[in-house]
Amino acid sequence: LVALDLADGRELFTKGLPADDQDPDPAPQALVGPDDIVLVPDGPDLVGIDAFAAGGAAERWRIADAGALMIGARLTGRLLWLPDRAARDGLLVDPLTGTRVARLPTDGDQPPLVDGTTVALLGADRLPRLWDLADGSLRWTGTMPCTQLLRLDGDQLLVISDGGQVAAIDRAGGQVRRVLGAYAAVQDRGGSSGDPLLLLARRDGRSVVLAVDPAGGTPLWDVPVPAGCEVALTAPGAGGAALLLRQGDRSSALRVDTRGRLTAVAALGPGMRTTAWAPLASGLLAAGPEILRAWPGLPATAPARVPCAAVASPEALLATAASTGFAVGRIDSSLVIAAPMDATLTVHLGEGAAIDADGTRIEFTPGGEPRAVGPLEGWRLASHHAADGLRAVVLLPPVGRTPGTGLRLRVIRDGDDGGIPWWWGGAWSPVDGAP
Repeated sequence: LVALDLADGRELFTKGLPADDQDPDPAPQALVGPDDIVLVPDGPDLVGIDAFAAGGAAERWRIADAGALMIGARLTGRLLWLPDRAARDGLLVDPLTGTRVARLPTDGDQPPLVDGTTVALLGADRLPRLWDLADGSLRWTGTMPCTQLLRLDGDQLLVISDGGQVAAIDRAGGQVRRVLGAYAAVQDRGGSSGDPLLLLARRDGRSVVLAVDPAGGTPLWDVPVPAGCEVALTAPGAGGAALLLRQGDRSSALRVDTRGRLTAVAALGPGMRTTAWAPLASGLLAAGPEILRAWPGLPATAPARVPCAAVASPEALLATAASTGFAVGRIDSSLVIAAPMDATLTVHLGEGAAIDADGTRIEFTPGGEPRAVGPLEGWRLASHHAADGLRAVVLLPPVGRTPGTGLRLRVIRDGDDGGIPWWWGGAWSPVDGAP
């Protein structure tokens, strides 16, 4: 273990940790507590080291035979939670002094919630319990089985029930006050410690990120998760929240304000790693080994509309492409797209309101023949035409497509998507007069 001063990078102290030959990737065994007290095993014992003690780092306290309990340890409120799986209980310790505050029965990895002298904890029966540290008494045992305790705030305890719903439990007596019945399959992806609470849920058959007021236990807003994406991280911040999304090796993010309105979006290249996303005043910030980048807020203007006039032949569209660099037309139910021969373009097609990262796209490359990539049931390449340094493709519609169905395009030039994710509708231009 190496402890460094974040202010100037100087080394404060180093300490060897117990080796585990059975586990090549052991859980972290050190935490930084209040007043920069470093909590770390020392042989069989647990010690608290004052990293900035006068004259250099110094041991402040020691608990014999508690070093192994640091695997799974958490800081909760002002206390350190040390779960003892063998004994099916856990120890609460004051990290400043090493004083043993309480030993409470439990049967799980979830740490308790601490607010003042009150502790909420799940028992082996998955029922929440409220303890009073002032006198060691059990105030009440709840009646609703839970999978997770979310927040002990004010006069209530927020939980996720066995049924996957958010519930508010009265702090004084343990009665269930309300259940947010509109949301199901609720999960915590790291956002339960912020204000508001950010949770992953399902509503009306689709995934959403749900914001809950920790004081009132009521929903504030929800944001739909783009199709095909998974929520990897939720990050509450001043004036809103940032959500990190993943789809395969692609990462993207969005920022919403305090009302759940989308204010910024961002996309990273395939395989690019980030260690942190944060909401800025109106945009987003990403940081990682390969990136430090800020994205501005969304533009106030709507995307430009793309005209699609009827043409007699593909060649008739080439003159328009010569002056604009890109043109779209129609021949009966077929779509025609034209571009200069030396252009590098990817044209994504979206049907109606649906946009899909893996939908049909047309790729133009200098010196190569245009090609259509996408699902078999999508638009199909029928022919391509070239003249005077320009080229055009004719696309047959999907089988069964209704003529006049809305069409949207997203055009990527020279492989640069501008850091805008595929799922943001504002990057897709409506096509006027689509076949």
